[in-house]
Amino acid sequence: MKFGKTMWVYIVGLAAVALLGVHHMADVSTGARATGQLWLNGAYATLFGALVAVVSAMGAWVMFAKKPRPALWCALAVFFLGLGYSAVLPAFSSPDEYRHFVSAYKVANVLTGVPGAGDDGLVYIRKADRFLEDTEGVFDTDAVVPTHVGGDDTPAVMLGYVMDQRNLVMIKEKLWEGLATGGGDVYVESSIWPVNTTPAAYIPQALGIALAKICRLNPIWLAFLGRLGNLLFFAVMVFLAVRAAPGGPWLLAGAGPGPAGQGICADGGAAPGGQGIIAGVALLPMVLSLAGSMSYDVMILGISFLLTAWMLSLSLGRGRFGIGALLVFAVLAGVLAPIKIVYIPLAGLGLLIPAAHFANMPGHGDVGPAKSNEFNDSAARDGHGSPIGSHGKLRPWMAKGLAAALVCAVMAVSVFLVGQPEAAQALGDAAGVTLENGQVGYSLPGLLRNPLLVWRTIYDTFAWTGGAFLGGMLGSPLGQLDPVLNVPFAALAAFGLGLLIPALAGAPSVSVGKRIWAWTICGAVVFCICFSMLLANTPVGAGMIRGIQGRYFLPVLPLFLFTLRNRFVRVHPGGVKVALYGFLCLNAWVLLRLFAVVCLRV
Repeated sequence: MKFGKTMWVYIVGLAAVALLGVHHMADVSTGARATGQLWLNGAYATLFGALVAVVSAMGAWVMFAKKPRPALWCALAVFFLGLGYSAVLPAFSSPDEYRHFVSAYKVANVLTGVPGAGDDGLVYIRKADRFLEDTEGVFDTDAVVPTHVGGDDTPAVMLGYVMDQRNLVMIKEKLWEGLATGGGDVYVESSIWPVNTTPAAYIPQALGIALAKICRLNPIWLAFLGRLGNLLFFAVMVFLAVRAAPGGPWLLAGAGPGPAGQGICADGGAAPGGQGIIAGVALLPMVLSLAGSMSYDVMILGISFLLTAWMLSLSLGRGRFGIGALLVFAVLAGVLAPIKIVYIPLAGLGLLIPAAHFANMPGHGDVGPAKSNEFNDSAARDGHGSPIGSHGKLRPWMAKGLAAALVCAVMAVSVFLVGQPEAAQALGDAAGVTLENGQVGYSLPGLLRNPLLVWRTIYDTFAWTGGAFLGGMLGSPLGQLDPVLNVPFAALAAFGLGLLIPALAGAPSVSVGKRIWAWTICGAVVFCICFSMLLANTPVGAGMIRGIQGRYFLPVLPLFLFTLRNRFVRVHPGGVKVALYGFLCLNAWVLLRLFAVVCLRV
């Protein structure tokens, strides 16, 4: 192996992780001595060793391998680092994870033949699992319906909601402990209301919870397996997205572009950097922390990443789009739409596909791009503007329109079947919705009559808090938006600049028209997010929209990055592997620092 610049980069990265790990070891030791929990030193040493092993092995793979297999590399990197975030930030420490937990539990009940919820809508959980949402025993242990001991209204303390050393101690004590009295056959009602959305958003988590219930594992392992199911699902979706992305393997020394893509599982292309964009976004701390949780954001991110990569690849003429591909696209869009309707504009990615790709839709799916073009020409010559060409097939524009109509119909039916009562109430209340704090919010008719108010509020929101949105997108703060569990500014800046490397690697491959359409989709999603939060969370007269978080913009981040490639500013393709290796090192630093911070919170 030649000892050149690449080797120096590899060594410097490992050395930085080692030095920072030693630095934070002192913080862990300080926190452990303060409470006498000296086992934390051993736990930190285990985490430190595991992260060094991951960074060294995965870093050598991406930096030195002649055939890097980027899709597999990225899926494994996401899985290993996601396990790290799941261990450092345990159950209920991610945004709204407690509600996602009971929502997934409801689906798991159906899978295991247990009633999902009671007549009052509260989900049935095992008696032992109530510990996760009530660590201090505020509720009567034997009561089926959540009942406060002594009749007061003392709020329950959930595991991981505020991450401190106490949570780590409780997890250690419960980790190898058997199920509480009553075993796995006694069910009580949870005190947490589930999320009203499609059950499909919770299938990966529910499979893990169902397995834990069948094996009669304790609450800690049940929560872990629920998170593990979500993480495995996301790793698979990232694998598919990286393979489908336009712009084959990041170019290593002596490696050329791969073969042309072939549909949803393409692994090639001519322009480097496309796969690096998906990989880079998937390795952001915020994305990894969500992937290691039970949040339905994992389903949203997985689908949006795959649709973005797949549709952009097809828009560049790589791969085929037949009946099977259309059905897959419709199913993905149908699952995405009811989870959060603000992401419905992402279905517009399908319009990036050239009409020629739809020429064979009514056929057998064996017409290649060349034949599609021939058919398109012959259909244009058959006269009278008939939608049926001389080959007995629909004209491409007609087939594309029917495909778009099918996808829209699937999304509409999906949203209708799931139902959005809260949204319906907000949209239908002409006097304005009443917010949780008792304040009066905006009404849909009122906002439609005053578009200038909408524009000014959105503008002021981004002008004052745009930096916080950017930080939230990258990963600060983590946990339940805990400002103490943040990512250092230097790491945030490195992540942000690192994303520009794959985005600017190679020559532009997206036409101006498609670039504008991609920006339109991004803008539509951002507007829908802002408008929905203005309508549902913001009191009348507020100067800024309330409730927006930076992570809401993650689904369109890869699409935006794909449009940045230009003729004037270019990055050498070899920089992509350096950026991704840097992301490994940065995540190791973030995890070690987060563990130290939690140990210091006594």
